[in-house]
Amino acid sequence: MIAMNHTFRVFDHSVSPLTSDALLPFAFEELLCRAIGDGEQASIHFWRHSHACILGMRDRQLPYAQEGIAALQARGYQVAVRHSGGAAVPLDQGVLNFSIVLPMRVGQLSFQEDFERMAQVIMQAASSFAGLPAVDVGEVEGSYCPGGFDLSVGGRKFAGISQRRQTKAHIVHAFILISGDAIARAQAVREYYDLASKDTFMDYPKVDPKTMVSLAEHDASVTVEGFKQALLGAFSIADIHTSWHYEATQLNQMQEILRQRYDHNETEKV
Repeated sequence: MIAMNHTFRVFDHSVSPLTSDALLPFAFEELLCRAIGDGEQASIHFWRHSHACILGMRDRQLPYAQEGIAALQARGYQVAVRHSGGAAVPLDQGVLNFSIVLPMRVGQLSFQEDFERMAQVIMQAASSFAGLPAVDVGEVEGSYCPGGFDLSVGGRKFAGISQRRQTKAHIVHAFILISGDAIARAQAVREYYDLASKDTFMDYPKVDPKTMVSLAEHDASVTVEGFKQALLGAFSIADIHTSWHYEATQLNQMQEILRQRYDHNETEKV
């Protein structure tokens, strides 16, 4: 068990992939993070979406972002902009989203330790599947949503970590590619950047689809449910909830706040 110094409650919305607004889980976590900052119990959140592409704020600021968004929508993706760090991530039923929501520690200035612990939890879960190669941590050049805590097997990325900070609490989030066509997902992201940037001088991820992999490509026994249970083995769990914990009006209001605050492109002409 990876020591977290907390007993966690679990909110599990992963059993069926969401088909509703892709901002719903982010609105839920924003409300949950506020509550934990005010003294509620540390929590874990699992969720999936049937077909969405979640952009980072910098992705939305590319000069031709609307063209890229239109191409994603033509592929059937819902498109939303998240408030946490990172870049574009495509989601489907084979992608497990996993968040740890924690109160801010007194005097906490660096979040390196929380990123390291998240990576350790995912590595521990992966080690329970005999057919998976050893997991490496470090940026995978050419991957989508690249970062220093990319997790890879055989040199190809299957998970990435980001975070969202509030004043009194924070969220450490990971997307984990469990099954499905990782290369096709990456091709959709690359098309977005090709259209949204048109080779401008602006910095954006240069995606090589061959750098991404789903874990089931290495071990067919890896499933969303199995990997989720392996992740839970790293924690001390108080209870598990399948409800959204907040009233629909609260969630809807927060979704609209997030959409208005983050889903805009200052370069677009009105």
